Amino acid sequence: MGYIGAYSIIIPKTDLNQWINKGWIESPKFRNYHYAPSSQETVILNKPKTIAEVDVSRLFGCTIENYTCLGTYGMGSPGFAGFLINSSDSEFNDHYIVFAVIDADAYVFFDGRPISGNHDFNPWIPLETDEDFDNWNKNYDEFINQIKGLKIQQVKVVDSLCSIALHGLDRTHSIEFIKNSSNVSPYRSGEIRGDSFKQGTIGDYIVFQDVRATLHQ
Repeated sequence: MGYIGAYSIIIPKTDLNQWINKGWIESPKFRNYHYAPSSQETVILNKPKTIAEVDVSRLFGCTIENYTCLGTYGMGSPGFAGFLINSSDSEFNDHYIVFAVIDADAYVFFDGRPISGNHDFNPWIPLETDEDFDNWNKNYDEFINQIKGLKIQQVKVVDSLCSIALHGLDRTHSIEFIKNSSNVSPYRSGEIRGDSFKQGTIGDYIVFQDVRATLHQ
């Protein structure tokens, strides 16, 4: 499934039946580096829903609560980008909307600015100089303050773009997940950065992750 190899949760064995009733399957021998259940726990697996598979109107009114880097390959993270959403009446309450591509923060824009990238592209969280890394916590907190509490008004998904319109106290805002553009920092670790994905459409790479779950590359 794109860059996702598995989607799992470690749960108490006593909760297994309720998760099976939700469509999950038990996989007690599933392991990843530093990822294993205790003797009182087990692992369950499922396929995450993609934004292409759901009625996006069910997201309207959900609130953006946080943003973080997600995903693991065992020794580290592939850099999936996830916005935590909250809603008292949505099945997606306490789920992340995840752009599950490598170094996704370069391909995610908020109000026209990339989340991360070189200074030339005016990112929210620049990662180019030693000073940038020293100021990472400050820049991250400022970005969270910008997005926290915004409500989803509209969602549009086309082949190479997913745009989410958000409403705040003062004005509307936007999140965009993109395949590529001239506003994406062109280099990653000294190499030319390509498209965020190679096959399919962008809706195949935007998934919903339960806050308790893990996406494995």
